[in-house]
Amino acid sequence: MVRPSFFTVSQISAYPLLSGGLADIPRPPLRADCGKSSLVRGYFTVIQCAFMAHLRLTIVLSSGARIGPGKAALLESVHSSGSISGAARAMGMDYKRAWLLIDSLNQAFVTPAVERTTGGTGGGGAALTPFGEELLRRYRELEAAARKLAVADLKALERRSSGKSGAKI
Repeated sequence: MVRPSFFTVSQISAYPLLSGGLADIPRPPLRADCGKSSLVRGYFTVIQCAFMAHLRLTIVLSSGARIGPGKAALLESVHSSGSISGAARAMGMDYKRAWLLIDSLNQAFVTPAVERTTGGTGGGGAALTPFGEELLRRYRELEAAARKLAVADLKALERRSSGKSGAKI
């Protein structure tokens, strides 16, 4: 599970191995000048300035539905925790927001990405459907391919970077 990069800290970890064959995919390289790290909520974190130039992939479907790093991380979190509430807690997200994001994914496709179960002795839960695993695998493969394709250009741009971010407009 990787927190979307719009959070103040970014988790560095291997993606969980899914039955669809999703293996460890390298994250953006770290800059040598930022070494501040800590353990927060069980996640190894590095202050966001630690990343060199990198891509952030968002897929926009013809319907306008989107899947980007946040929804991908939420799918991974649901896969590892087995519930929407557990996934929300692990990501520091409100349950309602997590539920709405998953519901938007389920509505965007003919086949749902996440299947929910209700009640019972052990309580409810959630799991990725085979399509949900395929969606996540395809997203991560596209992300890795785009990153690989852009390495030289991103390095060239980073070398010319002033180190200042400018106004966020």
